[in-house]
Amino acid sequence: NSKNINVPPSTSEEELLNLDTRELVNIIQSLRRDNRCYKLTLSYFDRTSKDLADNRDAVVTVLHFIDNIAATQTSLNNLTVNSRATTARESNIDKDFLQTTK
Repeated sequence: NSKNINVPPSTSEEELLNLDTRELVNIIQSLRRDNRCYKLTLSYFDRTSKDLADNRDAVVTVLHFIDNIAATQTSLNNLTVNSRATTARESNIDKDFLQTTK
């Protein structure tokens, strides 16, 4: 990595020209490695941010679904059932209804 090379960050062009070929090659190779690492890191963050954006709708949908299930469960727990069964025959409806209300 470039941290292992003893070239100050404010190196002037003249100072670079005075370095021998091997030192320049080492600096260039180190800078290329660093550049590759930075590009891979940026690429990873780019893919990750796109994945998050693509999946955001799915996450919101799942959370909305879970919220609805919880609300339904709460409603069911507070539900009071008042049902009466009667016949469907018109002639018996009033008679059956009166029997279920007693």
